[in-house]
Parts: sequence; C-alpha cells; structure tokens
Amino acid sequence: MSGLNVKDIEDFKTEDPILGPNFTILVPVELVLQFVGRGQEFRIKGGGFGFYGFDNKLNYGNLDKAIRKYEGWDVANSAFDFDHGLGLGYFFGAEYIIFVTRQWGLSLEANYFVGDAGLGLKGSYTGGMMTGPLETKQKDYADSKVDFTGLEISIGIIITQ
Repeated sequence: MSGLNVKDIEDFKTEDPILGPNFTILVPVELVLQFVGRGQEFRIKGGGFGFYGFDNKLNYGNLDKAIRKYEGWDVANSAFDFDHGLGLGYFFGAEYIIFVTRQWGLSLEANYFVGDAGLGLKGSYTGGMMTGPLETKQKDYADSKVDFTGLEISIGIIITQ
C-alpha cells in the first residue's frame, strides 16, 4: 500500500497519508448471499476483518507539512515513535460473476472497508517562523489510530473444474 492516514489526532488533520508505504495482511470473515442464474452469479457480501501492517514508517514530509499548517509556522521538523497494533473493522460489498465458458468466468467486485488499528503516536516537533526563534513541543497522541477506510474494486478471473 502506498500509505495510510492517521485519525484521532486532536491537534491537526491531514488528507495526505502519514503512515507508509507498508505491506498489510488482511484476513476477512464474510457472509455471502448468493443469487445464481444461468451463466452468471450475483453475491452480496458483508463481514468483519482483521489486519496488520508490516514495516510501517512515518511519512515525515506529510506529517511536517500538516504541523506547519496547524501551527502557522514556516518550518517544522518532527520526531515521533509509534506502536502499531492489530486492526479490526467491517466491510460490505457486491460481486458479479459472468461465466464465459463452463471452465472460466469474469468477476467484478467492489467492497467498502471501515476499520482502524491503535497507533499510539508519541514524540515531539520543533519549528517556528523564519524571523523568530524555534519552539519545541512534546506530544502524546495515545488515542491515534491507523485509518483503514476505503473502497476496493477488483476484476478477476475464476477458473472452475
């Protein structure tokens, strides 16, 4: 994944990803309501999922940009640590399958995921105006979370025997 946003930081908000790039393992548990027709299937899905991001790194460029905007500073440099936890959430979606032959079919699927994982962002940042002194602030965003919310669209081939 190219990056994930972080939510529940009281001070500032950003639309840019603060965490990433990373490799995320996602394990879904789903219920499926399936409608089968001649040569096609339609599935409505929903359920829960767990996820964990490996080798996460903070994107300090986006983080410092958000701090500069929040503080109204010309320059900011941050140093934070975090403890990424296991994430949980729910999802819902639909899948349409059309079988081109008896052996293979084309799958079109869309799912919407809503989840988060504890992050515990803690550290400090230093910054200020170009014409003034620098200021250092210690911060503990214990309630910060990795935001795993978004739309997944996939196209696939299903092979049957």
